[in-house]
Amino acid sequence: MNSTIEANRFCIGAYLDWLSGTRNCSPHTYAAYSGTLDKLVAHLDATPLGEASVMDLEAFVERPRQRRSPNHARGQVVVGSAATRRRDITVLRSMYRFLRERGLVDSDRSSLLRVPLLNNRNPRPVGDDVWRALWGSDVLSDADRVMFGLGFFCGLRRAEITNLAASQVDCVQGQLVGFVRKGGGEAVFPYRSAVRLFAERLPHLVGDPQAFLGAVERRVDARSGDLVMGWGSSTPNRSEGRVGAVRGPDWASHAMNRQVRRVLVRCGLDGGVLTPHALRHSFVTNLLRADVPLHVVASLAGHRDVSTTMRYAAIAVDPLADLLAA
Repeated sequence: MNSTIEANRFCIGAYLDWLSGTRNCSPHTYAAYSGTLDKLVAHLDATPLGEASVMDLEAFVERPRQRRSPNHARGQVVVGSAATRRRDITVLRSMYRFLRERGLVDSDRSSLLRVPLLNNRNPRPVGDDVWRALWGSDVLSDADRVMFGLGFFCGLRRAEITNLAASQVDCVQGQLVGFVRKGGGEAVFPYRSAVRLFAERLPHLVGDPQAFLGAVERRVDARSGDLVMGWGSSTPNRSEGRVGAVRGPDWASHAMNRQVRRVLVRCGLDGGVLTPHALRHSFVTNLLRADVPLHVVASLAGHRDVSTTMRYAAIAVDPLADLLAA
């Protein structure tokens, strides 16, 4: 192997070790960062990390990618979305800052990269009619109801759903206990109280809360000692020739994407009508529609800044509704 590539892998390996050790990042974050940096090694080839120019890094961020979204034809190659390119720049800046502070590179040109603007920052919750058609379908299995319910009623992110262990579900107290948030840190969530709140204040979206609660109990019993959804692994895996994870949380997230599309089609809906993260958008939006105080919504959603929660207020509450009703 080229000595420059080996040196680049050594530097990136040191960064990833620091990320997973000192920073204690989540498995999903580790998988995402290591996957991006593995592509960076291939992109730079014989160029040392410390000698990569701004144009080299820009070309990496703007590189063509094969899309797997249902909105693109199979194998279609397009430039990454603004959000994807912003994420790549975040990874590069974090790594170069680490390498420069430890004297592994002399300069940090990632700071000169232009961060693309997001086209649409507004949350996109699932439409009420789409959710009713999905949740009311009699073809949903217990696993399907748990998967969709954890997002829609509990606001869990895709990585949090795929890494949730049966041991972290307390069916007696009706809580998720000690599950790992995507950004790191353990959390507790009262899933039973959440679905009952929605059933009381937004009954047209829930129906009988036992449809979700019963599915959770049966799924936890069936998956005792394992991950609730049964995808991936709770720890990142390394393999020769790669700088990071291969089949771990990132692979599990793709498995969830595929399962969501399959279930939607099975229910007679368009496979691209909603995404796993749209379920989380619905959770926050519906809490606000149910008149839950803003600070409580922020806490339940795991938002570090209440300004993030405020983005949902504009689409959840109609400022003219009371006037029209009067």
